[in-house]
Amino acid sequence: MVFHSQAMVHVNGVTNENIDDHLKALFIEEQFSIYKPLTGTHIFVCCHGNRDEGCGFYGNQVYKEFEDKTKSYPDVHVYKSTCLLSHKYAGMLTIFQGPETSKSSNANFKVIGDMYGFITPKVVPQLVKYNVLGGTYYKEFWIGRMNMKPATAPKFANL
Repeated sequence: MVFHSQAMVHVNGVTNENIDDHLKALFIEEQFSIYKPLTGTHIFVCCHGNRDEGCGFYGNQVYKEFEDKTKSYPDVHVYKSTCLLSHKYAGMLTIFQGPETSKSSNANFKVIGDMYGFITPKVVPQLVKYNVLGGTYYKEFWIGRMNMKPATAPKFANL
């Protein structure tokens, strides 16, 4: 599977034989229209323990809790992934939302990607309430947003 967060497309059927063609179409030629666009909310939880045992331990628990808390919402999809940030935030995840889902007042991009760290299963209900269902971010564990300049993040979060 290939997920292009800016184009909000998910490419199925990627194999070792055709991955170069797909990557060229997505990242060089920007042929997003040939792929079916994704809608809804997509949650990527770092679950591998190869580089950091914390991600393997906390990530798998958080993943299971997200699956449990979101199973009644068909437009919410939860995936296990490798880390999209630094492992120093073990219990790390990114929540992607398309423009039809996000209610963010600062949505300058087609896709919102809010990043969270130090997440435990106890925090998942709050993330579901604020970010997944509310379309905004949950400030307490928020690390930043994709495509947001680091200098902008503290002002945006009122830190």
